[in-house]
Amino acid sequence: TWVPFGLDLEPSKAEEEYLLSCFDVWFPDCDESCLTCSGPDVNSSVGSWVLFGTDGSCVDECPAGYFKEESGQKCEPCHASCQTCVGKNSLQCLTCKAHLFREAKECVETCQPGHYGNSDSRTCEKCDPSCGECTDGGEEDCLSCSLGLVYLRNEGRCLPSCPPGYHRDSSHRTCEPCHSSCRTCSGATVYLTTTFQNKTSCVTWDHLDAANHYIFRKMYKSNELNQS
Repeated sequence: TWVPFGLDLEPSKAEEEYLLSCFDVWFPDCDESCLTCSGPDVNSSVGSWVLFGTDGSCVDECPAGYFKEESGQKCEPCHASCQTCVGKNSLQCLTCKAHLFREAKECVETCQPGHYGNSDSRTCEKCDPSCGECTDGGEEDCLSCSLGLVYLRNEGRCLPSCPPGYHRDSSHRTCEPCHSSCRTCSGATVYLTTTFQNKTSCVTWDHLDAANHYIFRKMYKSNELNQS
């Protein structure tokens, strides 16, 4: 039977081996990633690089979707809108989930008016100054216009006034195409201005009398209508 030795006594070889075997049982080596542990593998680690998840494993960096909490010893989940973050609330995102855009430090589905979602950088960026709303940053990417401008729909541009071949729709602040027979117009209805029986009159296409129909056809065939 082994008798405890005093501080002034040297243990024998057998005593030393016995002590080492006890130490291995009582104090097993931690995994190399652990500073302290409750067992020999990575899932028994505590207080190592960073504790991640509920399984007690240690990692050198928190993975995407997690951040290192204040003590620096544990990974906590980011807000649901964040891909990466520095804290747990929605204003602490660094990057956003795939369907969201970063606006300031928050991730949003829709950018505020005057901005559009850049699908490459996943950030909200400003529209061209002429646009009220837009799909991209160019002057031809407008969906609506800034105050005082009108929207040329087929080109996606905002202009101070409508170009030839279009008339202004004031209620929608858009440029709408003239009738195909008109070079310029003030509305969508077709009017024919002509001198007939020494009178100048304006009539709609639907209400031309027989004589004016004849004049209209004659002018249209000679291309006078588009030139007048």
